[in-house]
Amino acid sequence: GGLAVALLTVLRDAGEPQPSAAALLSPWADLSGSGATPASAAADPVLTPAILDALAVDYLAGADPRSPLASPLHGSLDGLPPLLIQVGTAEVLLGDSQRLAAAGTAAGVDVTLQVTEGAPHVFQASAETPEAVEATDRIGEFLSTRVVPAR
Repeated sequence: GGLAVALLTVLRDAGEPQPSAAALLSPWADLSGSGATPASAAADPVLTPAILDALAVDYLAGADPRSPLASPLHGSLDGLPPLLIQVGTAEVLLGDSQRLAAAGTAAGVDVTLQVTEGAPHVFQASAETPEAVEATDRIGEFLSTRVVPAR
């Protein structure tokens, strides 16, 4: 999710066409770790704050964690297409998702934040669960009302 937002900002800054919309699943939008980790994240079977810290060190390879290309929350979100952000309450990236939604909204972006109670990181991948089915249906609805077919 964070990489998708970074790509959108690169396209915007290069004057390239933007996609009609973007769906972001549990975006990691701040590799600096400056956001709060919700207490409910302790239930996440996929990610922990320690795993995120280790992944950030490896991914950044010494780069500034506040670089907007690594951490889109530290850059401008102006001019981005509509964003759907889905996240669970039982995951480490809940705070990043909420902060990204607030920053996008403040920048004038059409943002829809959908928070699923008790869901862990990228719960949509558990395709047979009712939560995943509902979430993927909502992604389809969001995109179908915003994506314009190419001509």
